[in-house]
Amino acid sequence: MASFHSSPPPPPSLFTLTSAPSRFNLSSSMITPSIGAMILAAVPKEEWADKQERKYVRQAVKAAQSLPLPSVSLPDTPRGDTRSPFTPSNPTPTSPLKIYTDYPLLSDLLKTTPPPYITLLPTSETADFLFLVTPLKDFINLNPNTQINQFPYEGGLVQKDLLPLTLRRYCPDLKIPETYDLSTEFHYFVKSFGEGEKWIIKESTGTHSQGLKVISSLKSAAEFISSNPSKSYITQKIILNPLLVSTRKFDLRVWCFIRSFGEDFEGYMSNYVHARVSNKPYNVDELEDEEVFLTIATYNESVENGERLTPGRLRRRLEEENEDFKWNDMIKSIHNLASTLFNAVAPSIGNWPRSRAYYGLDVIITVDSLGNFSSNLLEVNFAGDFDSARETQRQAVEASEGLLDDYDNWLADLFSVLFTSEPITSPRLQKL
Repeated sequence: MASFHSSPPPPPSLFTLTSAPSRFNLSSSMITPSIGAMILAAVPKEEWADKQERKYVRQAVKAAQSLPLPSVSLPDTPRGDTRSPFTPSNPTPTSPLKIYTDYPLLSDLLKTTPPPYITLLPTSETADFLFLVTPLKDFINLNPNTQINQFPYEGGLVQKDLLPLTLRRYCPDLKIPETYDLSTEFHYFVKSFGEGEKWIIKESTGTHSQGLKVISSLKSAAEFISSNPSKSYITQKIILNPLLVSTRKFDLRVWCFIRSFGEDFEGYMSNYVHARVSNKPYNVDELEDEEVFLTIATYNESVENGERLTPGRLRRRLEEENEDFKWNDMIKSIHNLASTLFNAVAPSIGNWPRSRAYYGLDVIITVDSLGNFSSNLLEVNFAGDFDSARETQRQAVEASEGLLDDYDNWLADLFSVLFTSEPITSPRLQKL
């Protein structure tokens, strides 16, 4: 065991723990400050066989907490596709774009109502465009005449554990709830945590409502993590002052379509900003109830009253319920958030002319004690599901509310950005 110091030791990245309680099943006696902080949170002092070692762990964790939060840096070497120049073609009905996809929803759509300039292929070998939900590992060896709906390094945006690191480096002033990777930053979480606060734990790679838990103590967080050792998690501080619609919490899915990163960044935000609404009235004292807290409970087929709102339906309700609310101001705030994010990371991702993509930003609107509204980013989703937009439209049709062609317009805009090289003139898209 390391020797003791009269002052806190230099923060080690690893240190030895010989008397860890058996419940933790550690694969090695060498632990990180993050794991040390988790053990300290979960295990009462009286359960430690070696009290001096517990003291040392506390010193090491405290020293590590004094360091700046880590951030991620994209590689410093030149980025971009250095192969032969590539200029995307403009498909036409007589010279259609040949697309292969492993995404069933897109495949079904292109089989039933394909645009005249697109041909769906059963295999990928001769495709002009690969629309894949499976991550591509090797961009450089991709067929030089093929485009794809993915960018290298986009993991820094779409992975829940990497997004906060990316934001800390490239746009630290962007509004996002305080977020920590519990695998490597539990000690920072401990330092920040305040008695009585509520945080949400999410699986780093989970989707929809997978692996979510609301916690209000460090002990419950540590016990939850240690009981699921095969999974990785992040935690976010819960926003307690969300703007409500019909007394219920909601968040917004914001679609951004990207034609290029690098110095010649080109991206657009769709005005098809739809809302996902929780199933029960909002109550800050009942956040452990998923139907009060989770807006994505609408993905649960067993929940009958899950609701999603098209822009028209949401705007009407918010303006009726909030005297000072201005829809255009909200859209401008969201656009500023999205533009700040993508422009900040664009130069570091680099120039990849064979790549295009679309992302779903999850945004929550808050209102302060003075009635001021602001937009906050929750996460960024790779190739957000078509079904989310389609289901929102279906509910609008059933309710005979909203613009019934919203979904068709959204698809037309998405296809025009991803699959053509025509100048973008759609009034439904704002340049980022």
